Amino acid sequence: MANPQIGMFLAASVLTIGSGLATADVLEFNVAKIQFFEQDSASPPASPLGFVFNAYADMLEDDANAVSVNGLVLDNPGPGEWNLEVEFATKSELDAAFPSDETYFLHLEGGDLGARDEIVQFDTPESYPATPALTASSFGTIQNAPAGQDLTIEWVQPDAETNLVAIAVVDLEWDDSVIDLTIDDPAQTQLVVPAGTLLHGRTYYIELVFAHALTFSGTPEPGFGADAFGLTGFAAITVIGFQTEPCQVDLNDDGELDFFDVLEFLSLYTQGSLDADFAMDGMLDFFDVLAFLGDYTEGCS
Repeated sequence: MANPQIGMFLAASVLTIGSGLATADVLEFNVAKIQFFEQDSASPPASPLGFVFNAYADMLEDDANAVSVNGLVLDNPGPGEWNLEVEFATKSELDAAFPSDETYFLHLEGGDLGARDEIVQFDTPESYPATPALTASSFGTIQNAPAGQDLTIEWVQPDAETNLVAIAVVDLEWDDSVIDLTIDDPAQTQLVVPAGTLLHGRTYYIELVFAHALTFSGTPEPGFGADAFGLTGFAAITVIGFQTEPCQVDLNDDGELDFFDVLEFLSLYTQGSLDADFAMDGMLDFFDVLAFLGDYTEGCS
């Protein structure tokens, strides 16, 4: 499974601190070192899949023409968004390239804010959080979960180093977050996804973040002013994939029941396809029409 857009996810899900955003300031920024995991069984992941150095800045579209951190230029994936993700196979490679005891300069160039620098430092000694993971029972519950019922997602208790928790549920096909939350209290270990939030027969993945982070305002000058909220520190992100229970009468597999499913049934029936054998008697006849209409009226649980 591909790595998530880590910087944007951290900024969207974790950097929700403070109030009031000055138009003359960077809105949010972070510099973080991240361990990346994937949970594919009821047991917590044993070891990281990789490591990432991430720098991110969010500002108004014309506030800067370029953003860099210690000379490395951040990508500009969208208006006002600047993001850098450098991936490593091992922690030693990450630390060799980006030592935690080094001072980092997040630099803005050009645009309405002109040339500005923000000094960012990691808390040392390093303190990565424990590995995020779903509980064994919750991992089992989400597999083939019925979309028409509330779904409770429960994760393991974070360790004492964790002061920020965030969770997102992402539709893999649409690459869109249906849930994207910061958990205000790290002691909270569950989230209820309301019935109808997820679609039937779809593939989703959960991004669960534990972070040990320092949060701070920028320096008191235009660019990184008092309303520019920043984060630096260490994070662990675990991705957990799952599929929702398919719905037999959702014949066009769009996650919804509508007239297009009726048309698809009539097409299958006319073609003589046993996919229209809703009576499950090995033949196609009027009883299949009655069975389909009955299931369609009942809907998916």
